[in-house]
This record gives sequence, C-alpha cells and structure tokens, in this order.
Amino acid sequence: MLCKLATSARVYPSHFVLKDVTYEDRYATKGGFASVHKGLYRKMNVCIKLIENQTDISACIKELILWAHLLHPNILPFHGVYQVSGDSNICLISPWMDNGTLCEYSNKLTPASRLPLISDVIDGLLYLHELNIVHSDLKGANVLVSDQGRALITDFGISHIATATAGQKCTSSLIGATARWAPPEAFDREGPIRPTKPQDVWSFGCLCYEVLSRKPPFHQYQRDYQLIAALIRKETPLRPEPGHEDWDEINDLVWALMETRWRCSPEDRLDIQSIHGHFAKLDFQDDRPELSRSSRKGLTQDGSINFDQVARILSEAPLSGCGNTSSAASEK
Repeated sequence: MLCKLATSARVYPSHFVLKDVTYEDRYATKGGFASVHKGLYRKMNVCIKLIENQTDISACIKELILWAHLLHPNILPFHGVYQVSGDSNICLISPWMDNGTLCEYSNKLTPASRLPLISDVIDGLLYLHELNIVHSDLKGANVLVSDQGRALITDFGISHIATATAGQKCTSSLIGATARWAPPEAFDREGPIRPTKPQDVWSFGCLCYEVLSRKPPFHQYQRDYQLIAALIRKETPLRPEPGHEDWDEINDLVWALMETRWRCSPEDRLDIQSIHGHFAKLDFQDDRPELSRSSRKGLTQDGSINFDQVARILSEAPLSGCGNTSSAASEK
C-alpha cells in the first residue's frame, strides 16, 4: 500500500532526505536506468545510485520505500535519499562496499569458503519471503559483500510485495538482462508474468551456480535466442566437469540440493524455508566473527504488514518528492 501510494504520487517521507552528500562525477558502474558513484556522507564512504531517467523515478521511489523498511544482517542498509541540486534527479544512498559483488569477492576464495556466503543469501532471502516480498532479480551482481565478509542482498528496483500486488505483473523486458537467472516459466508464454517466490528460488540456484563454479549459468550459450530456447526445452545449468581450470567442481551433496531449485514446475521446487533447513545440515566451516541478529522493527510477530500503521504513517509524515509534489500529494 505504501509503495503504491508513494509511487503514484511520486513522493516519499521527508525524513529520508540527506544533506551534504558529495560524490565523484565518474561512475563506478552503470545500469539500465541508473549510474553508481562513490561518495561521502558525514565522512563515511557511501554508494550513490543516481537515477538519471525521469521516467524511472516512480520505480526508484518504489525501491526506496520498500528498501527503507527492511532490516536484516544480510540486507544492504538503506541510508536515505539525496536530491541533486539544480535538477530533479534523485539518488539512493547506501554504504559503500569495498569488497564489491558476491561473484567478485567469492572468486578469490576457495570453494569451501564460499558456502558461508551462500548461507548469508539464504538468510536474507528467507527474511524477504517471510515478509511476502519477491526480489525478482536475484543474482551475484545484486549481492554485495561487507567489510566483515557478509553477503548483503541489494537492488530492490523490481521487487514485489506479494500480499499487496497479487495481480501485479512484470513484463518480460524486466528480465531481459537477467535471463540466465530466470526460470523456464518466464518464457512459457508471451506477455507479463507475475513474480513469485518459486522464481526467486530458481534464481537463487543460479546464483549458487555462479558462485561455486565461477561461471555464469548456461555459460555454454552465448546468444540470447540460444539461452531462451534452452530454457523453453527445460534445460538446467551444466554441471562443472572435473579437470577444468577455469571453473570449479561442485560436490554431489551441494549439487543435489541445487537441483531441487531447478525443478521445471514451480510447485515442485523447495521453498526457501526448506532450503534453509537442508543447507544448515551441510558440514562446512565458517571462520568469520559471529554477528548479532538485528531486531525486525516495525513488524508484527508473524511477519505480516500492519496496514493500519502504514496509513497512519502516511497521514502524519511530511513528504518530499519529484516535480510538483504538493499538487501530487493533494490529488491523492
């Protein structure tokens, strides 16, 4: 509800707004609708996600509203919003991670040392699914690694709240750039599809593949049409063969667990709760310092969304936004 109201009015609570943020003109990475820069806020290195296309502002506001209400050790923290002086571009601010993405970091580790990072992703995804949030774009590039060596899920631009958007669908263009991590049902028919938790589970299996093998899923297919044809044929990622220096083997136990995430029928895939239980039984060593679990503030005990509280917050919160926000807010 909060996401839908904020995006339609193109406004967000003013307490999200940060001042005195600076950032480098040269971007670190660039995506479909945003560029990522390194910046400073209160002498801290921060990540600046600069939204460059005004047509994508609504998607950005949806992302920041959703992201701001997530609190978990394996979710990248949200610091706030910065509006660029002199124009209407806005930036999403989060901590800067020197270790980079999960794939960049894990490639430097032994295969056994990568399993704790996968466990982190399971914990973060379990948290999202308990809140009925479908990430919709889970892959190694959308997981960062903290200074403490912990995996942090990020990039909630096309995530969906299942309880509030049961009828909402995303177009196939949203997954065009991430087809290697998309499940077969994404290509079963033309037109929009509704994001689901089993789709996240398939994508998580592909994330495990790229982390453990050091190869992207379906790497044997170079062209999009080859990849999509393989998915329509219900193919699954190719198991690494022994003796290859450019990819790593995956042991039988872990591979069997990964295959449960690639069952062609979404109903047959293990849910993330079951995967969490199975993965906990694997015998792997985690030498990282233990972190205390953050409390899940603002949630009811069963993880549901308190819509009465959302309505109260909306009615009391001063709003900031893009363009003529006062008129947009009054219209709603």
